[in-house]
Amino acid sequence: MEDYCDERDELAGELYNMSISDEEKCNKFRKWTIEYLVNFWNDHFWRKYITYKAMIEPFEITDSCTVITLFDNVFNCKDDDGIRFHLPARIRDKYPITKRYVPNKKLEPENTEDKKALEDKTSQSYVEISYDENSTREVPQLALFLLLIYLILILLMLLFKLFHKVSRGVHQSL
Repeated sequence: MEDYCDERDELAGELYNMSISDEEKCNKFRKWTIEYLVNFWNDHFWRKYITYKAMIEPFEITDSCTVITLFDNVFNCKDDDGIRFHLPARIRDKYPITKRYVPNKKLEPENTEDKKALEDKTSQSYVEISYDENSTREVPQLALFLLLIYLILILLMLLFKLFHKVSRGVHQSL
């Protein structure tokens, strides 16, 4: 457990010192998380204490190194503010994540046309269609489909009659 925490902290320090975008830092941390989650899940102690006994005490090393916070992303990453997937639900529900993604810049729509449409006070119809209540339009595909079904039914009836005559003749000859 201590090794996981040490490697996580070392990676976080390296990423903080790198002059790369926050998104790239997040992706590198996610890659580490996925790789080490697999190892963690396959560990005997995780299966024994977390899965079967629902105990987290053996995994509380320090305040910054616990099984609860081990795979929490330390960067301000979009889509990393969900739940702690490495924990069973009965433990996860007791320790929800309090961190939420806060965008670095104010999010504003780039498409100003939608904004104008939303702020417009004049009523407009949403969809323009014409509706004729007594319309008797024919749908050619439907007529063709019904004709095909009708022909198949006739063919099945003829096959049934033929099979019935043949089977009767076979029974009589026995």
